Amino acid sequence: MANNEHVSMMLTFGLVLLVVLSIGCGSDSTVDNAAWRGLPEVTGSVTLDGAPLSAVTVSFETTQDTFLVATTDAAGKFTLDLGDAGGSAIGKYAVRIHATAESDSTESQQVPARYNEKTELVVDILDGKNNFDFRLESTGSPEISDR
Repeated sequence: MANNEHVSMMLTFGLVLLVVLSIGCGSDSTVDNAAWRGLPEVTGSVTLDGAPLSAVTVSFETTQDTFLVATTDAAGKFTLDLGDAGGSAIGKYAVRIHATAESDSTESQQVPARYNEKTELVVDILDGKNNFDFRLESTGSPEISDR
C-alpha cells in the first residue's frame, strides 16, 4: 500500500512540475525574452515615402564596432534580438538600412545612401522599451519617432 502512495505522489509531483515548466516556457518572442533577460526591448518599422520596406536589414552600429541587426517583415516592421549584445546594448547607434537578397530590387535601389553608406540616422537605445519608426524620404529629411 505504501508503494502505491509513493507512485501516486511521484506522478502528482511530475504533473505539477510539467505544468510549471510549460507556463514558464510559454513565450519565445524576442521582445519577451529580452525583457526576461533584463535587456532593452527594441522594435520599430521602416518606410520609404510612406510605403513599408520589406526584407531590408536594419543595422545598429556603435563606434566600438558593436553591430546589432534586424530584418523587416512584409509590413516593414522589425524586432532587434539583443541576445548577443549583453550589457552593451544601451547607448548611441548609427542606423543603416540595407537591401537583402530577399528585398524587392527596385524598392531597395531607391533607398538613398544617406540611410546606409552615408547614414544620417542616429538613435539612443535606452533601458526598457524602445520603438523606432524610421520614416525615410527620397527627398527631404527623414523622421524618426521613438518610444
